[in-house]
Amino acid sequence: RPMAGFRVLKFPEYRSLLWDQWSLYREGLAESEEEGLVETRRYEGDKWGGKYLRAPDIFFTILEKGKEKLVRLGDIAEVRFGIKTGANEFFYLQPVGRTVKEVAELAEKAPKTPVRVKTALAGKVR
Repeated sequence: RPMAGFRVLKFPEYRSLLWDQWSLYREGLAESEEEGLVETRRYEGDKWGGKYLRAPDIFFTILEKGKEKLVRLGDIAEVRFGIKTGANEFFYLQPVGRTVKEVAELAEKAPKTPVRVKTALAGKVR
C-alpha cells in the first residue's frame, strides 16, 4: 500500500509528515529482481520533493481516506512505456508570433481559436 502508516500534521504555516525511516527506505527500493531463492533489491531513491514536500493537501486527503483501498498500479497490472518514436520535435509544436504562455492564456479564454505553429517539417508554418 502506498504510504501506509504515515501521519500528516497540518498547521497554517506548514505541513509535516510523520513517517518512519524504514518505510521511506522501502519506498525507494527498485522493483525486485529474483536470483534463485534470494530476492535482491537496490535502493534507487524516491521523488520526495514532489511527493511529500510540494504535493497539494488533496493528495494527502485522498491517501488518508483511501489507505485501505489504494494499491500500486504495478501490483495489479503490467506497466510499460508506450511507443517511443524518437521524434519529439515533431510532436512539440512552437507557436509563431506568440509565446507559449500567451497561447495557453488564449486557449483558456477561447479554446477554438486557431493558432499558427511551426512544425518540425523543415520549419514550415501551418
